[in-house]
Amino acid sequence: IMIISFLIDILVFSYFIQRNATAAIIVMSSSSPPSQLPKSPYGSFQGTLFQYHRNLVSFESNTSAPLKCILLGGLSDGMIPTPYCKGLEEKCHELGQWSLVQPILSSSYLGFGNGDLDRDVQELNFLLEYLKTHNSGTHFALVGHSTGCQISMHYLRHGLHRN
Repeated sequence: IMIISFLIDILVFSYFIQRNATAAIIVMSSSSPPSQLPKSPYGSFQGTLFQYHRNLVSFESNTSAPLKCILLGGLSDGMIPTPYCKGLEEKCHELGQWSLVQPILSSSYLGFGNGDLDRDVQELNFLLEYLKTHNSGTHFALVGHSTGCQISMHYLRHGLHRN
């Protein structure tokens, strides 16, 4: 019943938007008490989500900071890949001038095993170029977790900005 009620609300909302595009107010009601979703055990983040290449996105906590800490997760990881992610972001902000960058590579999430380290390095090249050109990036630190360490090491040997 809740699902049907929700779908009806969406249809009414869609009709309202089509008829009155200047303003919209969503009022959701249900007979059961609202359930509170559990807070993420890895923390909540504020920042900017941006597309740095064709189908690749990244999240950055402070786009104006010139120093970028790039966190690369392991197999099947994506955004917020580790329990220490929030602590790393807090340390970046505490040091000043640092931001935490969490890229999605083609090998992230279910993409692992469908590429190779050279492709990951190429995608990191795209990311660093974007960060330099659009997000004030001057210096970069790679932090890897599990397979992210392997990607970091491969980048240090073969990436465009390895110096």
